[in-house]
Amino acid sequence: MTDNYGFEIVSGVEHLRSRHTPAWRSKPSWMLVAAKDRTINPDLERWYATRAHSHEVEDSGASHAVYISRTKEVAAVIAEPASHAR
Repeated sequence: MTDNYGFEIVSGVEHLRSRHTPAWRSKPSWMLVAAKDRTINPDLERWYATRAHSHEVEDSGASHAVYISRTKEVAAVIAEPASHAR
């Protein structure tokens, strides 16, 4: 079924049974582990990275709001995969 604009309408259950592969399973990904994060356990962040086969980058001084406290390090993590994009 489609809406008035031609977009497919998908019910909640149907969406959960999607035939598409999540991007993290088929595309390269990077994970910045904030080693001093007290909101999300860094071991859990490492597990996420391992599960997604991510390139893991760890910042030993970073806290939960790493994108605010370590802007240069975050920019470097973003720039690395961007430099290899086609």
